[in-house]
Amino acid sequence: MDSIKTYIKNFLSRKGGWVFSSMIIGKLFIFFSSWIALKLLPQDDLGYLLFALNIILFFVPISGLGATHGLLRFGSFQETSDSRQNLLREVLIKGFIFSTILMGSIIVMSRFLTIKMPGSQFYLLGLSFLILTLFFLEAIKTYYRIIGKNEIYAKIEITNALILLPAVFITCYFFGIWGYLSTLVLTPMLATLVYFPKNIIQTSTSGNKLLGIDFWKYSVFTGLSNSVTQLLAIADIFLIGYLLKDPAQVTFYKYLSLIPLSLVLLPNAFLMTDFVSLTTHIKNSRYISQYIKQYISLLIIILLGIWTIHFIFIEDILKFLGRDFLPYKKVYLFLLFGVTAVILLRILFGNLLSAFGKARINFWIASFSVVINLLLNLYFIPTQGILGAAITSCLTMWISSLLSMFCVYYFLKKSGK
Repeated sequence: MDSIKTYIKNFLSRKGGWVFSSMIIGKLFIFFSSWIALKLLPQDDLGYLLFALNIILFFVPISGLGATHGLLRFGSFQETSDSRQNLLREVLIKGFIFSTILMGSIIVMSRFLTIKMPGSQFYLLGLSFLILTLFFLEAIKTYYRIIGKNEIYAKIEITNALILLPAVFITCYFFGIWGYLSTLVLTPMLATLVYFPKNIIQTSTSGNKLLGIDFWKYSVFTGLSNSVTQLLAIADIFLIGYLLKDPAQVTFYKYLSLIPLSLVLLPNAFLMTDFVSLTTHIKNSRYISQYIKQYISLLIIILLGIWTIHFIFIEDILKFLGRDFLPYKKVYLFLLFGVTAVILLRILFGNLLSAFGKARINFWIASFSVVINLLLNLYFIPTQGILGAAITSCLTMWISSLLSMFCVYYFLKKSGK
C-alpha cells in the first residue's frame, strides 16, 4: 500500500492530476459528441463516415513521418529551452511537408481504400485534412510535455473537448453529416491556435541539426508501430465493413467499443505524465522495476472496481447506448476483457520499450499481432459476425500485451548485469 501511495504522490507532483482530469473531460466529451451524432444523424451515413474515419486514424501516427514521437523522446534529453524550441520548430516545418504528402496520397488512393464501401469515399476526402490538423495539435501538446508543463498539455485537451461538444450538436443539427465531418477536422486546429507558443517563430534554424538519422529512425518506427497498433483497434471495423457489407453493423461495433476503449485513459494519463521521467531514468533498472510494481499494484485495484461495476450495471450501460444494443452483451464483455490486458500490461510495457529506444520491438510485436488479428477475423466474422470480431480483438490484445511484458523484462535483466 505504501508503494501505491508513493506512486500516486509522484504522479501528482508531475501535474498528473491535470493530465488525468483533462483526459476524463476529453473522453467524456468525445463520448457524448459521438452519442449526439448517433442520435441526430442517419445510421447508414454515420456508418460510412466512421469507416472513413478509421482509415484516417490508421495513418495519423505516421503523419509528419512520426516526428512528434521523436520530439517526445529526443526532446526529453535536451538541456536548454532554446534547443527544445528549435527542435519543435524543425518538427513543425518538416512534419508539415511530410503530412501534406501523406494527405495527398490518401486523396489519390481514396477510391481504392473505400472500394468495398464506396459510400465512404467522399467522407474520406474531407477527413484527410485531419492528417494536418491532428499533427499540429499533437506536436504542440508534446512540446509542453517535454518542457515539464503538463498542466498546459491538459488545458489543450480540455479546450479541444470544450469546442468539440457544442460544435458537434450545432453542426449535426443544422448541417447533418457534413457538419459533423467539418467539426472533426477543424476543432484540433482551433485548439492548437489557442496555445501555439509564439516564441517558436523567433527561434533560430539550428534545430535541424537535432533531426539526425537516429531521430528519424526512432520517429518512423514509433509511428509505424502506433499505426499498426491502431490497425489492431480498427481492423475489426475494416473487416466488418468488407465482409458483412453492412454499415449498421459497423456503427453497432464502433459504439460498443467506445466505453471499453475509453477506460484506457487512466493508464494513458499515468504514462503520458511519467514518460519523460521514465526516459531519463531508463538505465536505472531498480527505478524502472519499482515503477512497474507500483503501477501494476494500483491498476489491479482499479480493474477490480471496473469489473464489479460492469457485472452489476452491464444492462444499464448498454441501454444508455440504446435498447438495440442489448443483444450485444457478449460483444461488449469480450472487448472489455481485451482492454483489461491493455490497461494492465500493454500501455505500460509498450511505453517502456519506447523509453528504452526499442521502437522496432514495438513495431514487430504490433505487426505480429495484426497478422493474427486478420487471420482470426477472416475466420470468425463470417460465422460469428461482430461477436467474432470482439473475440479476435480480445485475443490479440492479450497476445501483444504479454509479448511487450516479456521483452521489457528481457531488457531489464540485460541492463541489470
